[in-house]
Amino acid sequence: MGPGGGWCYNGTGVAEAAPHVKRHAKSFSNQSQETFHALHFPAGGGCLYRTVHGGDYASYWEWWDKLDGVRSSRPTDCSPGFPPS
Repeated sequence: MGPGGGWCYNGTGVAEAAPHVKRHAKSFSNQSQETFHALHFPAGGGCLYRTVHGGDYASYWEWWDKLDGVRSSRPTDCSPGFPPS
């Protein structure tokens, strides 16, 4: 675990990222086989999502400053974030 500490998502529903992780998630490790969707709510409105597949890992995540929360089902009210999911 890095200097900011970790945060675990239980894999169900929607969860807001813990304050110490929200927009500070420099790395991540999906240690399950479940797919979830990282969510970002830009200041100008709307919603973006990024799919994270089971077993995915990033030591430096390009979405580190965007993570606002996660959800288990693909959001239909959000647009795919970069890179496309």
